[in-house]
Amino acid sequence: MRRFRVGSDGPPPTGVRLRCSSKPGDYIDSEFVARKGGADAIPVDSGGHFAARYDTSGKISRGTLKVVGRFKSRHSAAGTLNWKVKTRKGNHTCKSGNVHFTAHNP
Repeated sequence: MRRFRVGSDGPPPTGVRLRCSSKPGDYIDSEFVARKGGADAIPVDSGGHFAARYDTSGKISRGTLKVVGRFKSRHSAAGTLNWKVKTRKGNHTCKSGNVHFTAHNP
């Protein structure tokens, strides 16, 4: 797999909401893009399974994004992602938990 995107600038903007605590409104929204040349392509085994781990870094936070899934066909896949980050200010831990996804090659 040569490209993996979580979220977009929009319109409307989308991404993954990372909850930082049980307080209402205590979260950050993030997006991630991996492209061939910017990050290694994700290997896919003969059964269509793939797994990848990325160290992420942005203006607000740094952390780890884990992606696991399986291609259902040549152009569609499904799986889960899990993102855990620490904010740069205050060093708070924010987690997405397991987020189920489906993906399609346009």
